[in-house]
Amino acid sequence: MVEGACLVCGNRTTKRCTRCLHESGIDLFCSPECQKLVWRGHKLFCGANAFPLVLPFLTPAEAETAIANLDKPAIPIDDKDKERDVPISQVARSEAIQTRTHDPSETIIVLALAANRVDEGPFSEGSFRVDVLNWLLKQHQDLFNNAILPAHMRNANRAQTTLLHDLVCLLTLVRVGRSADGDVAEAQFQSVASCMKALFAYTAAHFPFSAVLALASSLGGEDAVMRS
Repeated sequence: MVEGACLVCGNRTTKRCTRCLHESGIDLFCSPECQKLVWRGHKLFCGANAFPLVLPFLTPAEAETAIANLDKPAIPIDDKDKERDVPISQVARSEAIQTRTHDPSETIIVLALAANRVDEGPFSEGSFRVDVLNWLLKQHQDLFNNAILPAHMRNANRAQTTLLHDLVCLLTLVRVGRSADGDVAEAQFQSVASCMKALFAYTAAHFPFSAVLALASSLGGEDAVMRS
């Protein structure tokens, strides 16, 4: 029987996400108990969208917000990189020209989600979907900049896609477990710690050590993740 490490706790298991296996042909090991903890995030990609990994379509409210916020910076402002302060509308025009030869749908959704972003922090006042998806996009961009992931998620290979799913699990646990003061609730702390350990173990087993360092840098260290 096929066995693998649970995406959430890292323990060995023969349990897999049946929909992802049957509809996308990818093994995502996760016990039913653990899957309940991360279902709110995993269901955004579960099934046919699991591999290749495809971003979910916008909700009507997200589409309306995106249209109203086209002047928002496409990437959160970073004092170390002033070039990030470029409006979504400008990036959209550039991408429209550059992507005429291929499907631009992922780029459109990425920009629309950016327009829904709340800039006070990755998890501040946005909806669960917007918070988790925007933080996932931030991790993807950081790992792409370090040559760990391709520019488009749908072009990720099996190992890269599994890494993205593992990130979704971690981000879900942090978002769901966050208390009113921004800390991860004590009851959720162990689940977050176990998931992070599993994430780094998978990365170390399937990628060069430079990927482990890039991931650690992107997450900002354990303390930063716990307070995100």
